[in-house]
Amino acid sequence: MNENLTEHTAALMKKRFGRDSLLALATAENNIPFVRAVNGYYEDGSFYVITYARSQKMRQIERNPFVALCGERFTAHGCVENIGALCDEKNEELRSKLKEIFASWYDSGHIQESDPDTCILRIRLTDGVLFDGGKVRHRREWRGIKDTLYDYGRWLYLLSILAGVIIKPRNVKAMFRYRWFANYLAVPHMLDKFTMGLRDEPLRIVHTAMDFVVKDVATCIDNSIRGDRRTGNDVKYSNDCVLTDENAMTAFMMGFPTLHAILREVPTMFSANLLNQYSSTHYLDIAQQFGIPGDVCPMPEAEAGASIEDDFPVLGKCAVQVNTTCDGSLMGNGIIAKRLEREYGIPTFQLVAPMRHKEEDVQEYAAQDIRKAIAFIEEQTGAKWDWKAYFECAKRVNETTRNRLTWLEVNSTPYPQFIGATFSLYNDTNYMGNCGRSPADRPEDNEVRAARLRAQDDDGARVPPPLHSLGRAAAVCHRHAQLDGALLGRRAADGYAVHGHQQGDRRGGHAGEPRAGVLRHGVPDREHDHAQPYTRRL
Repeated sequence: MNENLTEHTAALMKKRFGRDSLLALATAENNIPFVRAVNGYYEDGSFYVITYARSQKMRQIERNPFVALCGERFTAHGCVENIGALCDEKNEELRSKLKEIFASWYDSGHIQESDPDTCILRIRLTDGVLFDGGKVRHRREWRGIKDTLYDYGRWLYLLSILAGVIIKPRNVKAMFRYRWFANYLAVPHMLDKFTMGLRDEPLRIVHTAMDFVVKDVATCIDNSIRGDRRTGNDVKYSNDCVLTDENAMTAFMMGFPTLHAILREVPTMFSANLLNQYSSTHYLDIAQQFGIPGDVCPMPEAEAGASIEDDFPVLGKCAVQVNTTCDGSLMGNGIIAKRLEREYGIPTFQLVAPMRHKEEDVQEYAAQDIRKAIAFIEEQTGAKWDWKAYFECAKRVNETTRNRLTWLEVNSTPYPQFIGATFSLYNDTNYMGNCGRSPADRPEDNEVRAARLRAQDDDGARVPPPLHSLGRAAAVCHRHAQLDGALLGRRAADGYAVHGHQQGDRRGGHAGEPRAGVLRHGVPDREHDHAQPYTRRL
């Protein structure tokens, strides 16, 4: 492969992979593919990997040395050669180099140098595709006069949101204090990626949705810094704040109109990763140096690392954490809670998300747990739960849910599609971040709905609203990933449900809409304290 590399490509490969690089390595056995993550180092047309000679991948490589691998904007094929044990004298020079390259984990117990089964693999690349990083200006598209002006106008609008945050002295101070803050300078860059190739109404749908997401995250950053003891230090505001994590649907805050829910992990971890996929690697290294294993979910591990390094804003009268049925989340929350309670004097409540959430006794347990969380917040803040405020929030959540179900229906028609990352982020912001607590109606929902209704088919005629049941929309949403985004429409499979309503509901017509003031679950005609809407297979 070396002889086919241009000088620019060779330099880019060395720059990007001439260090400790995380790669996906795929092997095959009996026509069944296997893939795993490995640490590799690139040099002169080959990747070098330290592994164990008795591992499954080595047994597969012995039978078939041809592999596939991918890394940062890179895919390739290669032929694997076991060049011997790590402790062999002939590999002394290479061993010393790899020890330096993999220094962050080499001496942490992962590598047994003296074990003759610890070996070095050389993957000679045979062919590959390397994507150049490019720059934002290279992706500027000519979309016609109307769409280009619209796109550029929205781009300037995003810059104004960023400027509104950065211009405040406390936020300037925070930019130099917190490592993650600088990632947000790339927000316009991220929006360019979401809108590549879009025209007309699909372009407006994505911009409308992402404007809402960006504003919400910007507000979250501003509020976090405002109450932060190190930067803004607004004590009165901080005493009205309750820390929650990004895993929570913040329904337990819907009855506290005078309090502020601060999801500090959203700007520091969750959203920052959308802008820079390497933003969390530093925190992962910190966590693993602390002694946390590297084989847990990287998100809670990175959050734990940020807490260990003291790179979170510190504010709030109390905190509520949610485990989301994840062992990594339980581990990370434990570390974060200890820091909050022991070092900053912020009491923390652990809200348990049950794994068997369909069971009747578990539903009751979950309701009791939420009541305890509410009582905890009342005790710590002095605020009282307001049922009127709760039901007003519930009405807005239900309206959001109705809009969401309508959009799922639209996905089975020739209307513009609202799917993928934009749809996911918009839903996360609505349900988890906002959860009906905004005092106004959702103008973004109305704008997105209006953009969809303006869509026309190829003949220029308005496409009528679909009449098939909500179960069909659920099937489309559920199976998009399996069918490469094909629009299933009337071919959608039976047997799916949204909110417990099965396709072909015996009551006839559309599945019933959620009642105002009641947060609907996956169980029909029941009232529960909280739950995020979901799609399930019956």
